[in-house]
Amino acid sequence: MKRTSNSVKLSLTAGPLRENGERGWRGSIRRQQGEIRQLLSDSPSLERRFTPGTLQDCYSDAAGTVATEYDVGPPARCPFGWSDVLPAVEEKRRKTVAKKRAK
Repeated sequence: MKRTSNSVKLSLTAGPLRENGERGWRGSIRRQQGEIRQLLSDSPSLERRFTPGTLQDCYSDAAGTVATEYDVGPPARCPFGWSDVLPAVEEKRRKTVAKKRAK
């Protein structure tokens, strides 16, 4: 969820608030993506839990937190896809689909 809340902060904030937080938020996103990649490497079966519903649930939780902390109004529907949140996972999925089609 923290990864998603940082993405929401980046998409909804502007001016000094964004300028002061952006570098740390982007660093946090990178660290969390690495941690998730490691978890998936250790437990590949977790990947099947990455559904659109899961992403929407994480987004809703994160958006509520960001709305409270920063007095912003995030959209109700998640504007991100898995390719935005976890690019490595999405790339792996594309390669798997391509291999299956090639057979």
